[in-house]
Amino acid sequence: MRDTGKKEGPEASSEDAFPCDRNGNCALKEGEEQEAFLILQRKRRTRKTLTDKRASLQDFLHQKERHRIQLENLRNLAERYEGFGQAVRSVCKRKSGKKGLIGVMTMF
Repeated sequence: MRDTGKKEGPEASSEDAFPCDRNGNCALKEGEEQEAFLILQRKRRTRKTLTDKRASLQDFLHQKERHRIQLENLRNLAERYEGFGQAVRSVCKRKSGKKGLIGVMTMF
């Protein structure tokens, strides 16, 4: 496929679709004005949709990171009994030898 230098897809500008002079005045034939308007309108909607999707993705990634950190903190609490007093830690670390002792229960 030969590269014509023209852009395609969302990156294409209105200059690529319609012949314009140096001042930006486009010489459109009859009926092309409506088509040009529709193309530009579609281009604006596509840009807005893309911007909205990017913002949504960023929100999702921030939420995912918060959940990852929260999970890591909960694992640390469960494994090392962080946040509990020395007596509770001592009993829970020896729970394997105590029958009936499962773990700690607390409200977050």
